Amino acid sequence: GDDWVYWASPMGRGPVPFRLVESAPGRAVFADPERPFPSRIVYWRDGADLLARIEGTVQERAVAREWRYSPGTAADCR
Repeated sequence: GDDWVYWASPMGRGPVPFRLVESAPGRAVFADPERPFPSRIVYWRDGADLLARIEGTVQERAVAREWRYSPGTAADCR
């Protein structure tokens, strides 16, 4: 179809489809509202760096985690 799908393996589990729900230059948001965590995966550019964020709920609390990938390195932003 015309939908963009990102197949992720959250926490090492089998592949799960996340549909593209938002896009702009340098930014893409994928979501699977049926999943509690992660329910959204966001990628965006900051200069030469690529940032990633996963969002959702765990035990009814909002949770998010971020990573920054710089050319030649990967650093956890938390």
